[in-house]
Amino acid sequence: MFRGMGVDKNIKADIRNKLQAPKTALELLSEGKDIPKEFIEMAKKDLDETVKLLGKTTLPPEGWGNDYITKFFEAATKNSYATFIKLPDYFKRLIDIEELFYTARECVQNSEKWFAVLFFLKAHSAFLASIRLSAATQIPEAYMVLRGALENMIYGWYISKNENLIEVWLRRHDSDAHKQQVKNKFKISNMLDLLKKEDVKNRRKC
Repeated sequence: MFRGMGVDKNIKADIRNKLQAPKTALELLSEGKDIPKEFIEMAKKDLDETVKLLGKTTLPPEGWGNDYITKFFEAATKNSYATFIKLPDYFKRLIDIEELFYTARECVQNSEKWFAVLFFLKAHSAFLASIRLSAATQIPEAYMVLRGALENMIYGWYISKNENLIEVWLRRHDSDAHKQQVKNKFKISNMLDLLKKEDVKNRRKC
C-alpha cells in the first residue's frame, strides 16, 4: 500500500498497525467471542488518531518519484519548504501582496468591466505561478511568468479606460491588418505613459 510513497517508515508502521486493529475485532467475532469494551474504546481512539495522521500526511500516488518528472516535482516541493523556512521575511511580503490581490478580487468580482477583470485574473494566476517557481528556486523561469503578470495587468487596466479596445483585442487574429492594429493600439510605451499620468492624478487626490 505504501510502496514508493516517500512516507517516513515510522509513520507507515503507525498507520499500518492502526489499520490492522479492526481485523482483530473481526477475528474475535468470528470466534463467537464478545469484544471487550476497552478494546472498542481503544479502537475508536486509534481510528481518530489515524484520521488525524492521514490528514497531516500527504501520501503521493503509487509510482510517484519513479520517473524524472515526478522526481523533479518532489525536489521542487522540498525547495519550496526550504524557502518558506529559511526566508520568512520575504515569504511574508509575498503573502501580504497575495492578500491585496484577494481584496482586489472582492472589489472587482461584480464589476461591469468584465473583460478587464479577465486580464486581472490572468495576472493574479501568473503571480501565483511565479511564486511557485521562485520558491522552488526556478528564478529565471519565474521572471518570464512575472512579465506575463505585469503585461496582463496593464492590458486589463488599459482596456478598462477604453472599452472600444475590446473588439480590437478580440479580432487580433482575424488578419494581418487586425494584428497590426493591436500592435499600434497596445504599445507598451503609450500604456506606461498613461499609467504614469493616472498615478500622478491619483496622488493629487490623496
